[in-house]
Amino acid sequence: MTKVSLIKDNLYLCLGIFSPVIFCLYGNLSIVLVALYYGFNLNSRINGVRKKLKYTIISFILIIPVIFLLSLTSKLILFEFPEQAKVLEMKINIYKNLTTNFISIVIVAPMLEEIIFRGLFYRAIKKFIPFVQAALISSLIFSIIHQNILSLIVLFMLSLFLTWIYEKTKSILFPIIVHSIFNLLMLSLILLENHA
Repeated sequence: MTKVSLIKDNLYLCLGIFSPVIFCLYGNLSIVLVALYYGFNLNSRINGVRKKLKYTIISFILIIPVIFLLSLTSKLILFEFPEQAKVLEMKINIYKNLTTNFISIVIVAPMLEEIIFRGLFYRAIKKFIPFVQAALISSLIFSIIHQNILSLIVLFMLSLFLTWIYEKTKSILFPIIVHSIFNLLMLSLILLENHA
């Protein structure tokens, strides 16, 4: 029994450490990472969902002004950098694929990214280094992988916040919810910008 558990722990650790690389290089394999994550964590339960959800939402509302100011500051300081090609393309074609964009941006991406960056990678590196360093490293990689210099600082801050929520709630569900709300807000801003 102990031997099987040790093998499972080592496999989970390796999977966690290399999950950002798999996510970057082989995006389609992310579904396998999600399945493995849930396979390894079948016994985890969510206790006090209502209280944790309230805490998560209130915390997110309080951090929104900070994220907004960081975004504004980044755009003012880095004004010479163009917007990311993927973002520009999405802004142009937002209404053509609205349902697909909504599903991928608001539902699929938050689930995949949270499971990979908080559920696998962060948890794996936290076994070797303290919380603060693990949060900083996973957040830095999270923000770099998005390949958008204009949102690097915002994504770094968001990732730190999501890691903090993950630590406070001891559940991946709450960072997924916050990430989904954040992406929904960003998608809504793009729609408003295009509509104006």
